[in-house]
Amino acid sequence: MNAGHGLTQKDPSPVPEIDFQGLDDSGTSIPQDVNGSAGPDHLMVTLNTDVRIMDKGGAPLNTVQTGAFWQGIPGAAGVFDPKISYDPYADRWIFIMCSSGNPLSTLVMVGVSETSDPTANWYLYSFDGDPNDLMFFDYPNFGFNKKWIVVSGNMVTATPQFGVLYIFNKEDLYTYAQEIEYTRLEVEEGTSLIPSVVMDEEEEDIYVVNHAGGDVSGVGYLLLRKITGDVSDPVFEEIGFSGIPYPWEEWNYFTEGDFAPQLGSDQKINTIDARYQNLVFRNNKLWCAHHIYIPVEDPSRTAIQWWELDPDGTILQWGRVDDEEEGMMYAFPTIAVNAKEDIMIGFGIFSAEQYASAVYAFRYEDDPAGTLRDPYQYKDGLAPYYKTFGGARNRWGDYTSTVVDPANDLDF
Repeated sequence: MNAGHGLTQKDPSPVPEIDFQGLDDSGTSIPQDVNGSAGPDHLMVTLNTDVRIMDKGGAPLNTVQTGAFWQGIPGAAGVFDPKISYDPYADRWIFIMCSSGNPLSTLVMVGVSETSDPTANWYLYSFDGDPNDLMFFDYPNFGFNKKWIVVSGNMVTATPQFGVLYIFNKEDLYTYAQEIEYTRLEVEEGTSLIPSVVMDEEEEDIYVVNHAGGDVSGVGYLLLRKITGDVSDPVFEEIGFSGIPYPWEEWNYFTEGDFAPQLGSDQKINTIDARYQNLVFRNNKLWCAHHIYIPVEDPSRTAIQWWELDPDGTILQWGRVDDEEEGMMYAFPTIAVNAKEDIMIGFGIFSAEQYASAVYAFRYEDDPAGTLRDPYQYKDGLAPYYKTFGGARNRWGDYTSTVVDPANDLDF
């Protein structure tokens, strides 16, 4: 494989010190939408169907269906698209989902733990996904800093129409205030907006990234914006476009079909589009990752693309995980950055020579700029995957989760 825009072969990524089973696919939902995070003493793993709390050794402590987790508040029966993270500065877990694909009942679900122990009490909330009752709220993501929890999503009819941001007063959520103060912003310019998880305790702003065109006169772009201002009066500001002269295709998963091959089946696997998966703010820098379709004229493979940015949008480094020669495809990346600025990107790997599997690629902070080490395949696929429930797409993703352990701020 090749890593980095210099496309030179690199050393292997380090192997895991421990691995264990997370949470099985029940077979009742597509896609599974696996997510997870680490706290000081626990791990949480989420699927569309279930939530599992584990200890750090991998022993399951509690497993419930997602509907049961949200039981007691509106929307509990119709939840989907889980995302979870741990706030190390407030010692709380944050859990979000959507509920209902009906514009009349669409909801944004937000849960925060009362303490650092996810087996104890949670404060659960639901908010109207569309006050106009015209679209439904879909594909959530979220970020946080000391002031806000920002939940993003797409407003959807038949296809995503525009992005939306819910900017919550974090203190209100954490104290179970009688009235939760928040601002809802509709963002016409762009969908699949990704707010930053802020790992600098005193940072005032939350940055937001989205895909902004893979081939605009031979340049591929992202768009960087930020949420700034007072906690009760947030302002959404554009920073600008950042681009590189190495274009890619975006892919339209609604019209262009499934893409990634697999062993044992002619049915390809859907890899959605070139949207970003997550955004990390740390040490006054930004890191993000997505997968792209290349070559731009006639895509034959997907590759991982990652960026490190200055908050003003200046590109500090970028790289790719690409395999032009061996036919491996990579998709659904998430990036994590530890206190030393080592990087891990976890993602899926696809090939006609193997079943869909899970890998990660690593970078030590002092490795050559723009490079990642060779991926390590830590979970081999077990069988061909085909599950559509009569729909048009064979959805294996749509995302992953890669995080830093807050216990030491070094392990992944």
